[in-house]
Order: sequence, then structure tokens, then C-alpha cells
Amino acid sequence: MTSSDTSERDWPVAKNDAAWARGFALTGASLRRNIRERFTEPAALRGSYRRAQPTPLYTLPQDQTGVADRGRRLVRGVYKFGEQSIEATPQTIWSAEPPSRGWLAELHSFNWLADLAALGRPAARKLAVDLTVSWLDRAARYDPVVWAPVVAAERLRAWLTSSDIMPLDSENGAKLTRSAVAHLDWLQRRGAEARPGLPAILVGVAIVEASISLESTATRYELAAARLDQILEVSLLEDGGVVGRSPLDALIALEQLGLMLVRCDEAGAPASAAMRDAPNRLGRALRFFRAADGGLPVFHGSYEAADGRLDAALTRYKLPAEPARELPQSGYVKMVGGRVAVMVDAASASTVAPDRAHASALSFELTSGRRRVVVNSGSGEHLANEWTRSCRAAPAHTTITLEGQSFVTETPTQDAFNGDDAIGLAGPLTVTCDRKEERNGVWVLASHDGYIEEFGALVTRRLFLSAEGGDFRGEDTVRAEGAAASKVQQRRLAKLPRSQREKGFAAEARFHLHPELSAALVADGEAATLRLPHGEVWVMRQAGGLLSIEESVYLGRWGRPEKTSALLIRFDVGEDGGRVRWAFRRVGDLDQLPKDIDALLPPPGAPEDVLFGARGEREPATLPSAPPKRR
Repeated sequence: MTSSDTSERDWPVAKNDAAWARGFALTGASLRRNIRERFTEPAALRGSYRRAQPTPLYTLPQDQTGVADRGRRLVRGVYKFGEQSIEATPQTIWSAEPPSRGWLAELHSFNWLADLAALGRPAARKLAVDLTVSWLDRAARYDPVVWAPVVAAERLRAWLTSSDIMPLDSENGAKLTRSAVAHLDWLQRRGAEARPGLPAILVGVAIVEASISLESTATRYELAAARLDQILEVSLLEDGGVVGRSPLDALIALEQLGLMLVRCDEAGAPASAAMRDAPNRLGRALRFFRAADGGLPVFHGSYEAADGRLDAALTRYKLPAEPARELPQSGYVKMVGGRVAVMVDAASASTVAPDRAHASALSFELTSGRRRVVVNSGSGEHLANEWTRSCRAAPAHTTITLEGQSFVTETPTQDAFNGDDAIGLAGPLTVTCDRKEERNGVWVLASHDGYIEEFGALVTRRLFLSAEGGDFRGEDTVRAEGAAASKVQQRRLAKLPRSQREKGFAAEARFHLHPELSAALVADGEAATLRLPHGEVWVMRQAGGLLSIEESVYLGRWGRPEKTSALLIRFDVGEDGGRVRWAFRRVGDLDQLPKDIDALLPPPGAPEDVLFGARGEREPATLPSAPPKRR
């Protein structure tokens, strides 16, 4: 028997042994986690409370982010976080069965105190007192979600900034300050578990603010400030972005750090150079991300936030008049022509924040003036698991997929905010990008190797935006480069049925459209027309594939799913590779377009209705019950 025969015979045994080894490893990890949650952490929490003593509290200024409507809902006994809600009383809410760990984390974060403060009515103040007192009566009970570092940090900050709306008596006031001191002790001992990026920044800010607010802990301020400096060093990228690559994380970090500096100044606590410089760095990155409507692009868990929140944060800082066109460390490039802007994700999913990463390499978003045209689907992390996984997958982004497969690797991980089990995404291994600006427009050439291992294919996207912005073109290419990649491709093609080998495997380029747009196929399916709410019309043409319109969803505005559509180009990738070309072109002279007011749309019966249907006949806005099924 030859050695090759022996290896073939023994291979299944070795594979089974490896599976057993992984099983034992998982069992060991689960056992250690179980022991920690049942014995180690509860004992540590009791120690924090045993060491804590009541202390005078210096109330920090509120951040004024509450929403009165949410406060009214709470007063009615409806506890809604994300799209999940239950009804309860202040005495029963803490023992109620939570619909999800994310909902439980929001409840115990106490961020809703700002909503009750915004309402400002006696009923809101009474509810704030009742909920806080009932929580304090069971404070030392350990739960891995309730005492996750980020949740504990947000709860501590909520107390420090909202204590003036809670007129507690002396007994309960002593309970609150003692619990706040225990929180600070807990965070100083467990805060290092928060991963770099926004979670670590939230914990670091909470420790600093508690050190200046709680009188008995003032001597710890220098240690807290030094710790925050270390957190900022590993959590902020050189270009001002946040580790994890989410534009929304950068906005939240800017808001929290800015408020912290105000509170430090009012308390006379010195801030380090790193703490002073962090908001300016974040502001420069957010100026890059800012869309013409004042919101953010929908990448890696962000949502639009086009409600003035971003501009309010940016006005506090003196920033360069002209935003950057690239964020090389964050992995984004921008193309600007006239009133049209295109933002491209040109980096891998973050390995530092795998629980929030999206498979969005080479995806882009297109805006025309204050209107969003092409988008990504957004994040469903606050919804059911099927939404979360669907919205993070490659088909939920304006990018290229092969055979409906994603180009990232899934691995088990933990949610950085509440400690829940989660799926981590990593990849592609290599993403390249080159941006070039000329007199007639801007070019971007980007590629990724996410399909090399399975298909032997390198995916390349070439983009051009004209100087006036009315012409945006792209070329998507999928082909094998090099002998090794060609061999992988040949093996993949050999697995196809004989009838399909000549065509090769299927590739798809998706272009998700904003819900405000109307779309229709024209020219026998070779093109599509897009009409914006104010009457601006774009035409999308393609060559090399088959164009269609499919159902899609968008979660970028309010976090809840909205029905929308996506343009889909299917093309084949054979031995010689595959290529599709496409273009978005604005119709008509920009100066002749109507104003951005829906009342100025053409009346019913106008020629445009031949393409788009009569006004008022669009399907009513309904919330999809499940993510769309994509091939």
C-alpha cells in the first residue's frame, strides 16, 4: 500500500479527531464561561458593593438627547426599545421576561432617563424615581447582560447626568451614590474587557465622569484620565475614524467625548492633550462622512441620522473648510462631482469589531444633492437574528456576489455591548484601492480577493464620476489572475453540470435604491429609469448582463424595515472571467429641474406616468415581516 493510500484511509479518522478536539474546546469554553457567570462574577460584584460607601454627588450637566414622545410611552407603561416592546409597571418591569438580550441591555442602561427628563412632567419624575428605586433594591444581583461593561457604563452616566430629575429621599439617595461608587469600582476592574472602539470609549468616559462627580473618588481622576488616553490610542485611527469602521460609532464617540470635556471644564478637572485632540480628529472624519442632507452613510451598522444631530456635534469644533476625500485607515474614499457624491467602502470587514462588521467591500452609496439614490440596506442588529444576519450579508449591499455566497468568513464571537453570542465577520484578506482626480472627473479602482479561495476569482470595480456629477459609470470584473487562481477556478467550473460549464458560475451586481425613489425597466429591460421625489430623473443602463428589479428592504432611516427595490445585473463568469458595465446618468439640465418640493411633481396624466405610474398609485408603506429571500 502506498503512502497516498494510507493518507486517504486515515484522513476521515483525522478529520473526526479534529472535530472531537473542537467539540472539547467548545465544551471547555462553555464550562469556563458558566463557572464565571455563576460564581466568579457574582462574587466580584458583591465585593464592589461591599467596598462602596455613600458619598456626596456632584450632578453633571445633562446631554439633552431625550425624546419626549418616548417619555410619554414610558409613562403609559410601554417599554419599547428597537422594534420590541412589552407593557409592565415599575414594580414588575425588572422581573419581566425580556424579548431579547438587546432589549434587556437597553432597559438596564437607563438611557431612557433622558426621555423622561425631556418630558419633564411630574408623572415622568415619579416614574424615574420608582424605576430607579426598584432597580437599586435588586442592584447586587449579577446578570451577564446587566453588568456587561458597556451597559454598566451607560447606566452610571445616566445616573450622574439625570439625578436632578429624581428627587430621592436621603435613604434612597444614599443607595444611589453607593451603587454609583460600586459601578465605578466594577468598571475599573472589568472595563478592560470592553473591546477597542466605541465600547472601550464609552467605558473610559464613564470612569472619567464618575471620578469628577463622586466626591470620595476625586483622587482617582488622574488614573482615569490616563486610562482614557490609552483607550483613545487604540480606539481611534490616524484619520479620525473609530476602530470598527462605523460612521455612527464616530458620531457617538464625538458626542460623548465633547460632553465629557465640558463637564471636566466645569469641574475644574484638567484634560490631557489626547482628550482635547480626540474630538477634532473625530470631527475631521465626520466631515468626510457627512452627506448633503446632514446625515451619515449607511455602512457597518450606521443609519442616516439626518436630523441635525451630526451638524450639532460638528459646530462645536473648528475644522478644515474642505473635507478630506479619503480616509485611508478607515478604508473609505469619496468621489464628488457638482452636487453628486459617491462614497466607497474600500477595506475589509474589521477584525477588531467582528460582531458589528458587514460584508460591504467595494459597496458604494450615491447621493444627488440632498437626496439619496443608491444605498446599502442598513443594520438589523436590533431585530431578530434572521434580520441581523441578512442585513450583514453581501447581498444586502451595493456590491458584487458570486453564486449568492458571501466573501467573508463567519466565526463565533460575542456582542461587544451586551455579551450575547454573536456571529463575527472577517475578510476579504486583501482590498486594494486607488483614487485619481482629473479635470473631467474622479476615478476609483478597487478590488478584493474574497472569492479567491472558493472561486479563484479576483473582483474588481472601476468607477468614474464626471466633474459636473451627471455621469456616474462603473465596470465590474470577475476573473482569475495567476496560475494558482486559474486552477481553483477550473476545479470550481468542473463541479458544474455540463450544460452550465460553458457559461460558468453566476455573478450578481446589486444596486439598492432608497425608498423615496420610483424605478421602472425601459428599453426592453436594457435600462431602468429612476425618479426622485422632487422630479429629478436618472437613467441606469448596463451592458454585459441581464437587468431586473427585485424587492429589497431599507433600515437606514429609522431602524425599522421599509420596502424598497434594488437593480440587479446578472452575468456569467466563465474561463475567461466575466464583466459587466453600467452607468447612471441624470436626464435633463439641472437648472431646469423643479425645486425640492413634492408639490411641484408633474400632475396625474403627465408623460412621466407612462414610466412610473400615476401619482398616488404607489404601494402603501408597510413593514416587511421578514428579510427578502435572495438566491
